[in-house]
Amino acid sequence: MSKYIWEELKRVIIKKRIFIIIIVMITIAFGIINVSKTKTLEASLQGDKEILNIQKSGRDKAETEFKKAEFSRDIIGTEKEIADIEEQLNTINNYDKSKLNDQIQKLEKENNPKNEYKIDQLKYEREHNMEKGELIPRGTYRAIEILMVFIPMIFLLSMIVLLSDIVSGEYARIPLRI
Repeated sequence: MSKYIWEELKRVIIKKRIFIIIIVMITIAFGIINVSKTKTLEASLQGDKEILNIQKSGRDKAETEFKKAEFSRDIIGTEKEIADIEEQLNTINNYDKSKLNDQIQKLEKENNPKNEYKIDQLKYEREHNMEKGELIPRGTYRAIEILMVFIPMIFLLSMIVLLSDIVSGEYARIPLRI
């Protein structure tokens, strides 16, 4: 059965190689463009603060309660984003390899399930003897967020191309020989 699947996969790949190459090239180009346009955490923080000021002035100028409530929800979301970015920046800027054991012990004493990821991250950094310069660069967080949105689209496009002959009626499967 695995030989049959392999033969079928080879046939589809050979038949659709131009489309697959085009999808791969578009994916790489789109990824490079998005990553190159990605702002660092500092630039993103400044942009979010500007947006927050605009939202607050818009809330003050809003005439109806519905608009004010809408602006308030947006302000809360923007403030949460700013807090997350500031926390990431503080983590990167205040990284001290000599204090890793103290931080791990402090978080373990709190016994809070929300700290499990942070504890695992600190243990990983201690285990691999990471320096401050080896931490994830500030712009990489944003690039990963952008690409995580794009990956399902890549999968969908590749499935459409690979299965297009089945939909179009050109599919002629290899007969099974038993």
